[in-house]
Amino acid sequence: MKTRNVDHVDDHEEDATHINGTKNGYVDDKQHLLEDNSVTLQPINCRTRCLGPARHRLITIEPAMAFFIIAYGTMINLRGQYIRQQVAKEYGIDGDPGQASCNGTDLNNTNSKLMAEVSDWSMYCSVAESIPAFFVVPILGAWSDQIGRKMVMLIPLVGYLIVCLLLILIVALGLDLYMFVIVSLLQGLTGGVGLFFAVSLSYIADITTKEKRLFRIVIIDMIFLLGAGVSQVGIGYFLKYEGYIPPMLMAECFVVLAFFYVITPPFVAETIQKRSTSETSRNPKREMLKNMVAMFKDNSNFRRPKLGILFAANLMIAIVISGGGIISLEALYGMGEPFCWSAVTVGYFTALDLGANAIGALFGGYLLGKCLQDIYIALLSILDTVLSLIFVATAQSSIFIFISSPVGMLRILSSPVIKTVASKLVTDKEQGAMFACMGSIQALGSLLTPIMLNGVYSATVGFYSPFVFYYLIGLLIVPLFLLCLLQVVIQATASKEPTNLTTPVSDEETVPNIN
Repeated sequence: MKTRNVDHVDDHEEDATHINGTKNGYVDDKQHLLEDNSVTLQPINCRTRCLGPARHRLITIEPAMAFFIIAYGTMINLRGQYIRQQVAKEYGIDGDPGQASCNGTDLNNTNSKLMAEVSDWSMYCSVAESIPAFFVVPILGAWSDQIGRKMVMLIPLVGYLIVCLLLILIVALGLDLYMFVIVSLLQGLTGGVGLFFAVSLSYIADITTKEKRLFRIVIIDMIFLLGAGVSQVGIGYFLKYEGYIPPMLMAECFVVLAFFYVITPPFVAETIQKRSTSETSRNPKREMLKNMVAMFKDNSNFRRPKLGILFAANLMIAIVISGGGIISLEALYGMGEPFCWSAVTVGYFTALDLGANAIGALFGGYLLGKCLQDIYIALLSILDTVLSLIFVATAQSSIFIFISSPVGMLRILSSPVIKTVASKLVTDKEQGAMFACMGSIQALGSLLTPIMLNGVYSATVGFYSPFVFYYLIGLLIVPLFLLCLLQVVIQATASKEPTNLTTPVSDEETVPNIN
């Protein structure tokens, strides 16, 4: 007689209600696993999420994300400051170029050229990193559905360990600025922060239900911002008293911490079950591509146009918000006249900006999630971003730019909300592929950000520097329109829910009871 696995007692009870339909336009969750000390908790399917001990933990991948982002933010800040310093030397400016301009030792025209050239170098590095990442992130991210999340997480960590060492050598030896572009290319080939972020979101989707997923994804985005904010604190003083090498070594140590955290099983438990002997004979690359094609091929309940709208909206948000476009532009804007920020001021502003956004995401995501639908939260977030941009564009002194940070504290909510909505549209075995596509879109956004933002700033800083912020407001109209369109599509298809969007768990996929 075939023994029924106790882990699936709840599955069939849930399936009696939801197995042939959808709920609010999304694929229904299966509720798994009764807690039983006599049962070894195992995932149901080799390509589906593991609802084992990690499901009940409040902290899983978050510390590794924090370590990685602190290191990444520190290196990006130091790279920008070093490039700015080296370019300033070419213009005959020693010390802090922003302060030199304020003290009258630099002409307005020279300062504008300096800021434009610094912006161009940032664009070169971003393009070099984003082009390979655009292809690498979706491939490796979808591969995590086959070989496991932890294995893919280690790829960007090892890659960034090497990148940090190379950046230290460039600064220590005083190599040409073009070396930064080459190192950025290597970073993109290993997926960088985009791949680590995408796989981390897949991990969270593996261990959460749809009801709790939005808040956990918001937490990941909040940690992303807080880590980047923490990395800015004190960097100006480090540069002033210690130089570039000590903070760079500190960043390297944080990457090491993230690496050891991920490889330690008590901290991060794998959510993808190892393949059985019969499954290992299959080609994992072919199955990966098959899952990605199936995700776009399935048009049940108009899923394909919904995903298309979400991907397009997230691309525009990645260009303006998620890719750090606003933060970097505001810092660059503050360095120029009439504000003339020093490196210390830039660090304080960046930390305040990221910290305010993280707090807004935490409380806004929790409170708004209880009273508003996901789409309306995203729309509110975009409108809040527009308001903060108006503050910056019309600022006559530094205080108004600083005020824009708390004013726009909800602006990062749009990205995690869009990811959450997309996650609810796909099945469990498609989570890695979906978040990998989102990661690829993030990489594409990072590629387009310097072209569409830094390029515009470089071209207009000489005659009207606030123009770029009005340009950003114009770009945000696109995701506003797309999300409104998505809400119309969801409401129009709510009464046309098809059947067989989810599949009952077969006996072959059931893990035997272990006593």
